[in-house]
This record gives sequence, structure tokens and C-alpha cells, in this order.
Amino acid sequence: MKKNVGSIGESLEDYAEAIFELEKLNGVARVTDLAEKLSVSKSSVSEALNILKEKEIIVYSPYKPIRLTPKGKSLAKKIKHKHDTLCNFLIKILHIEPKRAEAQACRMEHFLENEVIEGICKLTLSLEKKGKNND
Repeated sequence: MKKNVGSIGESLEDYAEAIFELEKLNGVARVTDLAEKLSVSKSSVSEALNILKEKEIIVYSPYKPIRLTPKGKSLAKKIKHKHDTLCNFLIKILHIEPKRAEAQACRMEHFLENEVIEGICKLTLSLEKKGKNND
């Protein structure tokens, strides 16, 4: 299966997205918060953070808050957009239960090409608009 160009891998994308969400929610992300959010060990988080730091996705030092770099924030926003687009489609158009839709969107966001996701976004908006016009 073809990976998106410039991809950092599914697992690391999940970390970047989780850091982005935690920063929005709490102002900062911490190792403990990431471990809890992603249901992984703190040592796994530390390992992933070191790789993200090497790739200049985050600014990280042990025992300090984790921050996305501008490059990391841009990447995380793209990942979050893909996730939200897919989740919205699954819930609103296919009527998948939200918790299941979240899990499916998380899997799909890593493998679908951007063009496909944008097509799904346009389709979702079009079908939602038609649904509102029929009310």
C-alpha cells in the first residue's frame, strides 16, 4: 500500500495528533497525558518523542512539557483534518456509531491519499447540504 509522501509513520502521526489535541485542551502536552491518551507506556512515549524530536516535529526535554514545532503543528493539523473529515463522513453519512467511527477514522487517515480524503469531504458536504434542503 502506498504511504503518503513525507509520512512519518502511523504511530508517530498518532503521537503528533495527540500532542496537538492536548496542547489545544490543556495548553501543553506531557508524557503522562500522552501515555494515558494513547494507552501506551511512558517508556513508549519517551521513545516516540525522541524520534519526533530528531525529525524536528517537537521540542522535548525529559520532565518538561512537549511542544510542537511550526513544522509539527502543520503536520498535526493535516492529520487532524483528515481524521475529522473521515469521522464526520462515517458518522453523518454512513451512520456509524461515534466510538466505532473514531477508531475506523484513525485507521483510515494514515493510508488514504489526500485526494481521496478531500473527495470524501466534498461528498459529505454535498450530501449534508442536500439533506438540509430536503427538510
